[in-house]
Amino acid sequence: MIIATDAQLIGAKQFCGPMKEICMDSTHGMNTYEFQLMTLLAIDKHGEGFPVPFCYSNSVDERTMTVFLEVVRDALGQPLRDVVLMTDDAEVYSNAWKCVMGEPAFRLLCTWHVDRAWRRNLNKIKGDMQLKSSVYKTARALLELTSKDQFADKLKEFVSAAKEDIRTAEFGACFERDYAPRPEVWAYCHRLGLKVHHNMHLEAMHRVLKHVHLQGQKVRRLDKSIHALLKFLRDKMSDRLLKIHKGKWSRHTGGIRKRHQASLALGQTDVIALRKTLCTQCKALIRMCTQ
Repeated sequence: MIIATDAQLIGAKQFCGPMKEICMDSTHGMNTYEFQLMTLLAIDKHGEGFPVPFCYSNSVDERTMTVFLEVVRDALGQPLRDVVLMTDDAEVYSNAWKCVMGEPAFRLLCTWHVDRAWRRNLNKIKGDMQLKSSVYKTARALLELTSKDQFADKLKEFVSAAKEDIRTAEFGACFERDYAPRPEVWAYCHRLGLKVHHNMHLEAMHRVLKHVHLQGQKVRRLDKSIHALLKFLRDKMSDRLLKIHKGKWSRHTGGIRKRHQASLALGQTDVIALRKTLCTQCKALIRMCTQ
């Protein structure tokens, strides 16, 4: 069952263009039949997640994902090309996307999922907690390197050192098999400028669905799950209309407005000129602004 309102399809055409981030993932616990809810989510101009279509299915495999994406493509009237596709480590999403939409501009793994997989594999290290902590911190530092040349050298050193030590040999073999051949999907140095590291927008949306609209309960009937999903969409579109007409309010913008109002109340005696202590570049900028 695939659900997409007209507002969602219109938003998809606005936010799913080339080099735009699209997250794709599924979640369970929405009903007692173990039907999983799959979501395709874009990022709007406010930096918030915008769900495009939803799909309930009893299985998450490449065939199901292909049918799902084909319906989305036909509803939009065109494939979503050259996007930045963010998924977890399951290949079914990327394979189905390539089959239906074409090759994405970038295919990335969610950093949170990669970090969780590494933490789970730490039990393959035959040593104390200090050794496990050292290996994990080294892998994490490797992930966050921004120089491709330095990353390539450090990656070889890390894999070699892990395989040579009998205590970390199993972890090193797993890392070499699953992550070393494809650093372009998880290393920071291969995603510079994209500002895309995780799919927390999608995870947050799933939490709101489960803990707010379903009140943390696993409903027995599927129609109640669908009702909660439609209610979530109604609230999401209502909030979006408010942000479009009134602007997005946050604690940061609220602080700026508060300081601005306080500055308007200042008298001339409370203002101190600091031009004498400014650097040459600041003085040049002030002259440009006053001309």
